[in-house]
Amino acid sequence: MATPASIGNFVSEIVRTRGGPANPTLYQFDIAPPSSAAAGFKANMERFGFSFDKELRFLNYLNNEIQIPGVTFQNSEIRMPYKGLALKMASAKVYNEMDLSFYCDTTAMPYKFFRAWIEWVGGTQQNQGYTQRSASVKHRTSIMRYYNDYTCDMTITKLEKYGPKQKGEYSSPFSVRLIKAWPYTISSVPMSSASVNGLVKVTVSLYYEYSAPYK
Repeated sequence: MATPASIGNFVSEIVRTRGGPANPTLYQFDIAPPSSAAAGFKANMERFGFSFDKELRFLNYLNNEIQIPGVTFQNSEIRMPYKGLALKMASAKVYNEMDLSFYCDTTAMPYKFFRAWIEWVGGTQQNQGYTQRSASVKHRTSIMRYYNDYTCDMTITKLEKYGPKQKGEYSSPFSVRLIKAWPYTISSVPMSSASVNGLVKVTVSLYYEYSAPYK
């Protein structure tokens, strides 16, 4: 026969055997440049005035919100096997889009980082091969790069203070990797003289092919 447990006993059991409830503020993420164009990808970041490898650490510090992406199955309804019953069977897996939010520092680094990434996907440049009739007329084209040259793998790692870990480090109960992610939109950044003590925030949305548990 089941023995009822009090809330106090349940909480103490969770703390003793599971380390307590998870902390939503402990996490980190990493972005791996595209293997087919890593040098060009990083050089494009440097053109905007910062180093890709160094700024990842500050992006983690300035990150305000991140999500572990959800997964949904689409289903197909089948009525043939059992008379009067409709069976639902998995037909396709759908991965939710990825949203990140950042606070901007005085250098606006989060905005510049993802804007540089978007410019790498498809920047606007002057067409040098077109003969201009007037010096005031400038003809520009927007060229999209190859898919594999601008998509990056992104790893999100959940961290905890308690649990199996090395000395001086956080434990890592799980990680999720987003395969071939790329930013498709950067939100508008509102400015207002009324928000004297406010913080400047930028939100970025990413597409990716799929997500997978990673350790």
